[in-house]
Formats: sequence, structure tokens, C-alpha cells
Amino acid sequence: MSRGYLPAHLLASTPCNDCPSDTESLAQSSCAAASTTQHSVVLSSGRFVFNLPLLSTGALSGMAWAFNLKYLSNSQSGGLLGPGFNYASNLHLEEVGGGIDLWTGDFTTERFEEVAPGVYAPAADNNSQAMLRMTGSGASERFVLTSNRGVVTIFYGFDGAIDTPGRVESITDRFGNEQSYDWIRTGTVDQLASVTDAYGRTVEYRYYGSEEGFLLREIEDFLGRKLNFQ
Repeated sequence: MSRGYLPAHLLASTPCNDCPSDTESLAQSSCAAASTTQHSVVLSSGRFVFNLPLLSTGALSGMAWAFNLKYLSNSQSGGLLGPGFNYASNLHLEEVGGGIDLWTGDFTTERFEEVAPGVYAPAADNNSQAMLRMTGSGASERFVLTSNRGVVTIFYGFDGAIDTPGRVESITDRFGNEQSYDWIRTGTVDQLASVTDAYGRTVEYRYYGSEEGFLLREIEDFLGRKLNFQ
């Protein structure tokens, strides 16, 4: 039986709509978990899905950090959360024959096909309107995804010298505000160690050991607030 990931102590926390709404206050404030979850059944498959907002931080730039726990029944996605669970930072690339798959934290995937050496365009069923390019080599190999809105997302490449291939390294909006991601490799598991926003504020992630499959144990934001997973 997989470990459950509903931090019960947060279910009675203050909903996000009680946080300050003016722009100046928002930059210094953050929101705790909402007291209700968004859940439904996917009519086409009968699979149960829910989205539980747990913790977020405000930012004037719009590059705010948030951790929402997402679940889709009969899914093996999740990594650091266990089968069926997902989260926004689980954005990564995977190599496939003749192209690259972009996996999101929303249980979706988009295919990019190689149209020239190191250049990948959206496949016929990919509506992302983004372009993907490979740069560098060896440990410096990266994939750069540029959206039609000017958002640039950089992923680690797949060279053997890279410890966490395909993982997201940074996201930069069209105004130059960057959010960076630090990953570590523990055994055969990629673990997100921290996320740093455009203000230099860092959110840290901590994990169980091998006895619990290296699953996520705790998140601590720059205000000292913690999410504990049991």
C-alpha cells in the first residue's frame, strides 16, 4: 500500500481568499491551504481526480511559488509523491524515438518532433505553440523551451554527465523574472532539493530514506512554514 499524502493539519488552515489582496501586501504575504479541495470524475475514463492547494507565496512579478497536491486514479505518475500523485514542479522531458515528450504536473504530455539537428517543433496533436531547442554539450547540454508568450523554460539535457536528465532547471517570464530549481540524484530517484524565486527566496524540500522509497517528507518555505507528509 502506498504512503498517503494528505497533511491533515492543513485542512483547517486559512483559505487563500483570506490573504491580503492589494499588490503591496501580496509581495510580503503567503497563503495557507484552502479548506476545500477541487475534485471530480473524468467522464471519458471514469477516473477520479482532485487538486488540493497546500501552500503558496506571493510575488509582484507573478512568478509566485505554490505547492498543489494533485491526484489521478490509476496513474503511475508522481515520483517524489508516490503513485497517482503529482505536483507542478514535476515538469520534465523524456527522450522518445525521433523526438522529445514534455510531461507536466497536470498528468498531460506534449510531443515535440525533431525537424532539424537540435530543433524540435510541436507534433500534429501538440497545441502548445512552443519551440524546443538543444544547446551546449556534455554536462552543459540543455533544452530550451520558448512559448509564444515569451516564457523560457530550460531543462537539463540527456548527456551521461548530467545527474538529473530532463528535469526543469529554470523558468523565466517575458519580463526577466526567473524561478530556478535545484535537483539531486539519490540512488535512482530524482529529488527536487529547492526552488528559488526572482527575489532570492528559497523553498526547501526534504525526503524520507530508502525505507520509505525516498518519498517527500517535508517542505519548508522562506517564512519557516512547513508541510509534513506522512
